Amino acid sequence: LGVAALVDDRAALVPALAAAQFGSGFAALGYLAWRVRRRGGSLAAMGLHARRLPGDLLCGIGGYAMAVPLVGALGALSQRLFENRTDTEPNPIFPLLAASDSGERVWLFLMAAVGAPLMEELFFRGALFAAFRERLRGWPSALLSSAVFASLHPVQD
Repeated sequence: LGVAALVDDRAALVPALAAAQFGSGFAALGYLAWRVRRRGGSLAAMGLHARRLPGDLLCGIGGYAMAVPLVGALGALSQRLFENRTDTEPNPIFPLLAASDSGERVWLFLMAAVGAPLMEELFFRGALFAAFRERLRGWPSALLSSAVFASLHPVQD
């Protein structure tokens, strides 16, 4: 939340965070597309196919809908197992949600539910996995990109 230190006006904080996330994400995507094309590759090498996009989106939404009950059940189990732990820090989005009005909550939703997953998928499954796959082939590339993803997403809450 380095942008938070630059924004004095609390009402402008959430839109500034959204602008920083989406702006940097789309700038990175543009740079990545430029680099791929410059080297003679295509976005399909990163797993992006325009004609399959609607089906891929529906598949992703369906997979998410099927995973929600499992995630809820595992969350309840985790809460029971670790209910006496006091050394965990809450997710940083919770204080923002608690102090936000409804317009800011829309921006937070867009950042958390749309922006972050989209940019992470483009990076981890697109660019990083594709780079590992060129060098390692098969399962080692999947395991390595998964390990990098997991190391950047420590368990919270």
